[in-house]
Amino acid sequence: MIVSAHAVKVENILNDLNYLKIAEKKIYKGKYEFVCYPSIFEDERQFEQELDRLESSTILLKLLLYWLKRVNIINSDYVFKGPGNNFLGIRKNDIYWDGWAYTNTIGLGTKDKKFQTIVVIDFCSKDKYEEYDFEGFKNRVEKIIFSVKNEPRKVLPIIFAYDFSPTALKNIKYNNYMCFNIGSILGKNSLEIVNGYKSLKDEVEKNIEEMSDENYTQKIEDNLGKIDKSDVSDNYENLKGHFFEYLMFPVIREIYNERDARICHNFKGSINGDNFECDYHVDMKKRGYLF
Repeated sequence: MIVSAHAVKVENILNDLNYLKIAEKKIYKGKYEFVCYPSIFEDERQFEQELDRLESSTILLKLLLYWLKRVNIINSDYVFKGPGNNFLGIRKNDIYWDGWAYTNTIGLGTKDKKFQTIVVIDFCSKDKYEEYDFEGFKNRVEKIIFSVKNEPRKVLPIIFAYDFSPTALKNIKYNNYMCFNIGSILGKNSLEIVNGYKSLKDEVEKNIEEMSDENYTQKIEDNLGKIDKSDVSDNYENLKGHFFEYLMFPVIREIYNERDARICHNFKGSINGDNFECDYHVDMKKRGYLF
C-alpha cells in the first residue's frame, strides 16, 4: 500500500469510495482497520474470522523469514507485518511492506554495514500471485531504489506465494526478482500446521492463565505429527520449540503446585537495569524461579 504518491492519499481514495458507497473503513476492537464492502462484516464473527486469518498469515510469514535467516539470505534484524502494527505492515519511506530486512550476502565477504543490501518482502498467502500484484510491488521497490540522489540503492526484492500466474512469474524473472513457493519451503500442509498451532496456542495460554490441569499432550503430539508429514520439519524449529515450552507447563505446575504460586509464560523482566526474557516465571511468596 502506498500512503502518498503524486499528491493522492489513500485516505482521500477511501473517502471517495465511502461517498460512492463502494467501500468503507471500519474499526474493530478499537485498533484494527478493515476496508470492506458495506454489506459484509456486519457482525463481529466475520471480523473475528478475518482477524484469525491475518494472525495465521503472520505465523507463516515469521516462519518464512526465519528460513531466510537460517539459509543466510537475510540478517537477524528483520521486521514484518503483524499484530504489532495492526497488520498494516512495516512503514518505510511512506510505503508499507510485508517484511523488511537487510543482507550482507553479496559476495564481498565483509560485515561492514555500508555494504548491506535492503531486503523487501511481498507475501501472498491467500490467492494466486497475479501480474497486478507484481506491478504494484515493482512500483514500490523502484521508489526505494531511486529514493536517493547520488546513486540507486541496493534492494533485494523477495516474493512468497503458494502459486504464481504464468504472466506474473514471467515478469518476476524478467526483472530479476527472487520468488519462492511457500509450499516448497513449509510443505503442502503448512496452513493446516499453522492453524493447528494457533488453535492450540490460544488454548494452552488460557490454561496457563487459569492454572488449569487440562491435559493437552495428545494435541501437541498430533500437531508434531503434522509437522513430520510436511517432510520439511527442520523449517518448523520455532513452532517445535513452542510446543516444548507448552509441555513444560504441566511439569512446572506439578512441582510448584502451591496455592500462592503464580506461573507466567513468556515473562519479561529486568535485573539491575538489564532486561531479560524467559519461558516461565514462577512467582511465590518467599521466592521466585525462572525457566
